[in-house]
Amino acid sequence: MKYIINFCRIIVGVLFVFSGLIKANDPMGTAYKLQEYFTVFHVQFLNSFTDYLSILFCGMEVALGFALLVGAFSRITTLFLTGLIIFFTWLTGYSAITGKVTDCGCFGDFIHLKPLTSFYKDVALLVLTIVLLLGRDSIKPLLAGRWNNFILVLLIAFSFFVPVWAYNHLPIIDMLAYKKGNNISEQMKLKEGAKRDSIVTVLICENKKTHAIEELSSTDYAKKFQDYDYKDRKDKVIVEGDKPAIHDFIINDMNGNSVQDSLLKMPDYCFWIVVYDVENTDKKCWAKINDLVKTCDAQHVPVIGITHSEYKETESFRHEMQTAFPFYYAGDDKFVKTMVRCNPGLMLVKKGTVMGKWHYHDVPTYAEAMHSAQ
Repeated sequence: MKYIINFCRIIVGVLFVFSGLIKANDPMGTAYKLQEYFTVFHVQFLNSFTDYLSILFCGMEVALGFALLVGAFSRITTLFLTGLIIFFTWLTGYSAITGKVTDCGCFGDFIHLKPLTSFYKDVALLVLTIVLLLGRDSIKPLLAGRWNNFILVLLIAFSFFVPVWAYNHLPIIDMLAYKKGNNISEQMKLKEGAKRDSIVTVLICENKKTHAIEELSSTDYAKKFQDYDYKDRKDKVIVEGDKPAIHDFIINDMNGNSVQDSLLKMPDYCFWIVVYDVENTDKKCWAKINDLVKTCDAQHVPVIGITHSEYKETESFRHEMQTAFPFYYAGDDKFVKTMVRCNPGLMLVKKGTVMGKWHYHDVPTYAEAMHSAQ
C-alpha cells in the first residue's frame, strides 16, 4: 500500500506543480479564462476580481502540489486536492457536454487540451487523489523535524511569488505567438503538414410544401429535386483542421479600412502601444509613455495604438491622456489580450517581427528599448 500511495503522491504532486506553474507564469491568461467561465455561468460581476482570483488559484495549486510532495499536513492537503479535482472534473465535464468553453486552460498556452481530453485527465486524477485521501495517514514527511515545514514555507512563498511577479511585469517565459523574436506574418501561416479543414458543399433549398429553408447534399437534392426550389450553395466545414498560431489578426483604421498588412510591412522600427480597453487601462504610466513617444518623434520612429475599444471612447481617452499618436481598432479582443498580457503594453516591431515587449510597469526609455532590440 505504501508504494501505491507514494506513486500517486508523486504523480499528483508533480502534475499540480507543473500545471500550476504554467498558469502562474501567465496569470493574466488564467484571468481571461476565468472571465470566459463567469460569462458562461452568468456571474460577470466577478470579472472585477479575476486578476486576484487568478493569482490565488495559481499560487494555491502550486502550493498544494509542493505540500503533497514534501508530505506536509497530509490530511488537509489531500482534502483540498480532492475538493479541487472534483470541481475541475465537473467543470471540464460541463465544457465537454455543452461545448461552451473549448479550452479549459489547464496548461495555459503551453498545451491546449480539448474539453473531453481534459475531462478524462481529471477523472484519472480524481481516482489518484481519492486513493491519497483514503491513505493520507501513510503519507510521511520528506524531511525530519522542522526542516520539512521550513522547506514548505519557502516553496509556498515561491508559489505565490511567481504569479505576483508575472502579473506586475510579463510572463517569465513567453509562450504566446507574439513573443519576442517571432514574425507575425510567419505565425499567420499554417505549418507544413498541418491538417486542412474538411469541407463539403451544401445546397440551400426551399421545401415546396413547408417553405422551410434546408441544407441538402448534392446527392440528396438529385434524389428529391422535385420537392425543392434551389436557392444557393455554400461550403460547410464538417471537421476543423489545424489553425495557424495567429489566425485573427485583423486591424482597421477609424473608417473600417484594413491596415494590418501595411503595419506588418513597415520597413523600420515601430512602437505599438496595445490598449485592449481604454476605460480600464492603468493611467499612471501614460506620462512615461508620452515621454517615450516624444523621443520617438524626434528620432522619426512611428508610434501607433491598437485597441478593442470603440472610436468615441478612444478619442476621449486620447484627449485625456494627451497622446500624440493614432489608434487603430481590432475587431476581436482576444488577440489584443494575447499580444501583451497587460493594459497597456508596449511592443517594438520591425518588418512584422517582435523586437521587444514591455509591461506598463517597465516602460523603457528610447535608448533602453533600442538596446534591448539588438
